[in-house]
Amino acid sequence: MYSTYDFPQPPNLYTTGSAPIGMVSADFNQDGHLDLAISDYGAATISILLGIGNGSFQQPEIGFASNGNDPYWLVAHDFNRDLHVDLAVCNEGSGTIAILLGFSNGSFQLPATTFSSERNVPSSIIAADVNNDTNADLIVTNTGSDMITIFLGIGNGTFQVSGISYTTGLYPSSLTSGDFNTDGNIDLAVVSRGSNQLLIFLGIGNGTFQANPSSYTTDSTPYVVRTADFNDDSKLDIVVGNFGSNSISIFIGTGVGTFITSSPATYTTYISEPIDIAIQDLNDDSIMDLAISNQNANICVYFGYGNATFGGATSYSSAGQILKAIIAADFNEDGEYDLAILNQQNNNLAILLAQWS
Repeated sequence: MYSTYDFPQPPNLYTTGSAPIGMVSADFNQDGHLDLAISDYGAATISILLGIGNGSFQQPEIGFASNGNDPYWLVAHDFNRDLHVDLAVCNEGSGTIAILLGFSNGSFQLPATTFSSERNVPSSIIAADVNNDTNADLIVTNTGSDMITIFLGIGNGTFQVSGISYTTGLYPSSLTSGDFNTDGNIDLAVVSRGSNQLLIFLGIGNGTFQANPSSYTTDSTPYVVRTADFNDDSKLDIVVGNFGSNSISIFIGTGVGTFITSSPATYTTYISEPIDIAIQDLNDDSIMDLAISNQNANICVYFGYGNATFGGATSYSSAGQILKAIIAADFNEDGEYDLAILNQQNNNLAILLAQWS
């Protein structure tokens, strides 16, 4: 009888490009195993690590130029409907969005196609269908301009320009999407780290959003926002990682587009400069848990209680420094969720394989 869920130490390490920062998982070579795409901020490349299916990855990594400077967050999706996974990347230093169209073997068409983000310092990016035409659209935080910009997808790997922009608080750094008011349209949640705000933009369903977003106060320097149902009421809730106050905040969704703070609202144990959050049912109890990447510390895992509260915090080492993106996925195909974390200063990827005892 299994009773303890753990991530045995030390993690397995894999070399990436210089200063890895963003990461997504998908099956890029269509062999049935999860692979990883990593943005190398210091090398202006995207590293592809092909998964073997046993929790390990092929080395050396395969690098593809992002066709711009300082690639940051990225998203994977089949943008041109050819049944191959593509990538969209924010080139923060160039003010562009790069589209890398995928082939079936884990490689990508070069050079990457780029277009202007239309504002300054594009950092975070997500894909969602905001105008209900079945094509994936892109939403970008232009951190240097205090705006988000929506680019509507055409379905062939290209996007409409000019985009549609909306003003946020100071320095929007992360966003996520979901139907927060259960009207069938995609809404957006954005955190602005310079003004300690969580903003909710309600979608109209035609690619536009209500101009006056709802605003909620977070703790200091909110850097990352993610969404899931934390209290099993079929309504989306929100978790925010507050980089400046070493905490996470939980906002409970009402299902009508508004949120209330949970009790307790914030958690601090083992949290130090949270930079990314992975949400998944890690211990097989049908309740969502949190795995937090702390930039200048370790990984913190919180187990959910099913009522939007969390406990049982445990800290794990990534065997590196300056932690960045974190992903929870089943890399060794044993039915349990593992963790992938980037160690930016060490130019490597750490894999923590889950184990029951």
